[in-house]
Amino acid sequence: MKILEKQDNSVLINVRVNTELKKDSQQLFDSLGLNITTAINIFLRKSLEVGGIPFEVRHKIPNEETIKAIEEARWAIKNRKAPEGYSSAKDLLNDLNSED
Repeated sequence: MKILEKQDNSVLINVRVNTELKKDSQQLFDSLGLNITTAINIFLRKSLEVGGIPFEVRHKIPNEETIKAIEEARWAIKNRKAPEGYSSAKDLLNDLNSED
């Protein structure tokens, strides 16, 4: 009698995650009919397919109003002038402190 051995090329990877993250992820993947192991395998295979992380990884960017304020501040520093619309820092502070 010949016993066939299963050729399993898998390895065990231990990963530490926050308890809440694991619970929430498990609920999500359960709702998709997946377990965490399958979800991680999908992530790893997709990473290999695209040659990197399969989604955009970046810091949260500020909204357009904040970007404009940052650009104005950089301009004011570079030109040693108050941004357009204000002739002095006092005017700027008065505007910031107004009720409008």
